Amino acid sequence: MFDRRNLTSNGVGSPIYKFEGHRAAVLCVQWSPDESSVFGSSAEDGLLNIWDYDKVGKKVERPSKSPSTPAGLFFQHAGHRDKVVDFHWNASDPWTVVSVSDDCDSTGGGGTLQVSSVNF
Repeated sequence: MFDRRNLTSNGVGSPIYKFEGHRAAVLCVQWSPDESSVFGSSAEDGLLNIWDYDKVGKKVERPSKSPSTPAGLFFQHAGHRDKVVDFHWNASDPWTVVSVSDDCDSTGGGGTLQVSSVNF
């Protein structure tokens, strides 16, 4: 995550925070339209992660989370079998996300669309 105000004239700068919750290349990142500190990321590892930037660096008591859970990660959808190429927030239900993957068994391409309700 970068602060655009701190970039040099050629667009170079140091990140203010590095979110590390994927094991492969990230393909899509989107901010939540309803929560200014929340964003999602999808990747070639088949995961859809939902993050809360406000939780980074703060101690949050959540016994269900593993100690190895990356800071700021509060939801992970792992239902796809291949890379998650895109996702979108539901305009009518702020905590529902639809994701699309290339996990079709057909050689003709395509994949699956899954709807996730973010639980936190």
